Amino acid sequence: MKYACDFPDCRKTFPTCGLLEDHIKMHQGVRPYNCANCGCSFFARARFAVHLSKYHRTSIRDYYHVSGLLKRDPPSDANDCLKHL
Repeated sequence: MKYACDFPDCRKTFPTCGLLEDHIKMHQGVRPYNCANCGCSFFARARFAVHLSKYHRTSIRDYYHVSGLLKRDPPSDANDCLKHL
């Protein structure tokens, strides 16, 4: 099952709803993952995790534990995930 982007002129599909949500954030210019250490921001949690590991030598779990944020972000809209080919 694939999930399709419905933005004009974008024909990308993704194997998971989460990857589609990250892709849509890119189209919208939304960057909800902000690094308190250096100010960089990211549209995808996975890219933020790579940044933390590479530049700050910490895991995303440890970063959120130190900042008191242990929860994962909920999907932006569960109905968006139902759009598949």
